[in-house]
Amino acid sequence: MDVDDRDDIAGTRDEARVRKCLQGFPEGVIESALGFFAAPDRTAFAHALRGILAFHLPAKGRQPLDDAPAATRLREDLGLDSLGLSEAAFVADDLFSVSLPMRELHALGTLGELEEFLWTRLAQARGFDRGNGPDKP
Repeated sequence: MDVDDRDDIAGTRDEARVRKCLQGFPEGVIESALGFFAAPDRTAFAHALRGILAFHLPAKGRQPLDDAPAATRLREDLGLDSLGLSEAAFVADDLFSVSLPMRELHALGTLGELEEFLWTRLAQARGFDRGNGPDKP
């Protein structure tokens, strides 16, 4: 088996894991997550995270968050309660394989703070620069 075959098997395994983690989510969220794992960058990460978060908003307030400003308040503007935030965090934890301390997570107030917090944790766990993704050799 050559290197390309191993990479293809790993890619297939990663896709299966992402699809399992995001079962029931809109296809756009799954595609964003797959895009992140194919070439990690902050844009794909943010799109996937916002999709996960939108999925856990109360049904009456569920809305796409792609264009929501970073200053959007999680509780007041989105109606996200502690259970919804915890559920979204569990999905993100499983998907991105990062530990998310609930006490710190629940102290966050805005969409931008949440994205920065999770991106920082992800960068630390995966060992890349917080700027936009892995350092290029």
